Amino acid sequence: MEEYCIPVYHVNDRDIVEEFVNNNGFYNSHDHGEWAGSGMYFWDNISNAYYWKKQRENRGNDNSFLICKAKLMYNDDSILDLTDKNTRIAFNNAWQMLENAYKKCYGKSAIGYVPASAKIDFIISEIMTDKEIVKIIATYRPKSKSGNTIYVSKNYPSVDESAKVIICVRENTRLSSRQLI
Repeated sequence: MEEYCIPVYHVNDRDIVEEFVNNNGFYNSHDHGEWAGSGMYFWDNISNAYYWKKQRENRGNDNSFLICKAKLMYNDDSILDLTDKNTRIAFNNAWQMLENAYKKCYGKSAIGYVPASAKIDFIISEIMTDKEIVKIIATYRPKSKSGNTIYVSKNYPSVDESAKVIICVRENTRLSSRQLI
């Protein structure tokens, strides 16, 4: 199977980034919201990393955030690419089958609303056990100078920076050539 290698970028507190670079550390975020589940989060380009660093610094925290770079090795079997329409449909169908099986067995819905990250974590742990990387797209709306979000309705292709690829790595061995930026 063909292996791919891409650069990825991580932003975090100084101690976490230095541990990642110097000691092969791995910061496993246990996200429980609308992101990509448990794992270490990376950006696919340096500009998005700088964007995130600035966002973190603007939250009023100290300014000790660093950016690091690594090489991510993967193959088609190791990645759950939710930016791909067919993969997303298969993932949603798998979740719906689980919901339907529970309802058929117990006569009621399992638990109602389930955050995306919980669905991803469950399906990877129980069904798609070979997936070590999750790829998603997040939309970050630009803000005006006053701090208000700008909503732009577009009915045509455009070039902007609102859509950002986020890569959640669940397996430390997929990462190599770590360095500070």
